[in-house]
Amino acid sequence: MIKQKQCECEVCQYGRSVASELQKIPEESRKFFEDMYQKMAMAEDEVSYFKMIVEGKWPNARKILGYYWDELKDEKEASVAS
Repeated sequence: MIKQKQCECEVCQYGRSVASELQKIPEESRKFFEDMYQKMAMAEDEVSYFKMIVEGKWPNARKILGYYWDELKDEKEASVAS
């Protein structure tokens, strides 16, 4: 059997560290902390995603920004009309 090399990026290293630390927590409390870590990781991914869009580095960034810009203009026009 060939052992696959583990990714050594900062994110993967941190994930392995968290998984190791979670094993030290009593099982009845572990789910709470696993969920909390997953939510934190998802939020961090979203921040990175939107940062890349704003910087124009994401495919279709202009299209995505255009959509949000149009939504913002529509909201502003609706609030002025009220």
